[in-house]
Order: sequence, then structure tokens, then C-alpha cells
Amino acid sequence: MGLKIEYIEGQTPLDEDEKEGLLIKTISTRGDLDEFEQANIQQAIEWTLKNKFQRDEILSESFLLLLHKKMFDEAYNPDEIAIRSSHRLVKIHVFPNGNGRHSRLIADILIS
Repeated sequence: MGLKIEYIEGQTPLDEDEKEGLLIKTISTRGDLDEFEQANIQQAIEWTLKNKFQRDEILSESFLLLLHKKMFDEAYNPDEIAIRSSHRLVKIHVFPNGNGRHSRLIADILIS
């Protein structure tokens, strides 16, 4: 019998082991990770549809590594990091007043 915490779907926090290998340190929940991965996987799928590969090429180690890189190589640019951080900070609503101004200043600091 332990503490039973229920999270909204997609809001399950990642544990430290899961966070350790991430390139984007702002990802903190399973939902964030799923959203980020899906966008990159879609780009990799589009890449595979635009190219013709030979069977022996597909089964090579170099192809497997290249495909994995294409699936997970994109990262948020600085502007998007600032926007996402600002949005999440204002959503948390840390203070009784001034949350919007505070989150916009944080975003400005991040992109400067």
C-alpha cells in the first residue's frame, strides 16, 4: 500500500533515467516526449518515402543508424524553446498577479 498518484494522460513525469539520454532538456513529461518524437518520426517517414533503398542497404548497420538519427535528430530552436517555456510558466500560474508579464520576460531573456 503506497501513495497512488494519478496523472492526466501525457502528464506522467519522466524519471531521471529517462531524462538522462534526452537531447532536449526541457522535455519533462511523457506527453512532451511523445509529441516531440512523433514530429521527428513523421519527418523520417517522409524521407524514406522520397528515397528508394535496396534491401541489403536497409539491413546494414549504417542505414539503421542513419534512420535512427533522422527519427531523433531534430531539436527545438531557441525561439520555440522560449515560447514553450513562457506558455508553460504562465499556465502554472506561480504568482497571484503578473504571470504573463513574468513569463514573457523569461522568454525574452532566453532568446537574448
